[in-house]
Amino acid sequence: MSEPPKRTVVINGRIFEVALPELSQLQIRTLANLSPDDDLILEVSGGADRVLAPDERVELSSDVIHIFSRPQTSFG
Repeated sequence: MSEPPKRTVVINGRIFEVALPELSQLQIRTLANLSPDDDLILEVSGGADRVLAPDERVELSSDVIHIFSRPQTSFG
């Protein structure tokens, strides 16, 4: 039986190879040892980067996915 294809995700500049079609925030945080309090930002090629929703899953495509974290910000 063949192994599932590996996909590349870059989290805070660190490269990870995963054999999953998508990642949850918990999986991303565990993989890169990130704080549960930080926001996760998905870099959008040719568009505006966006904060991932708490229950959002990131679909991993054949392109390299870039994610970075930052401390949560609150205004007001």
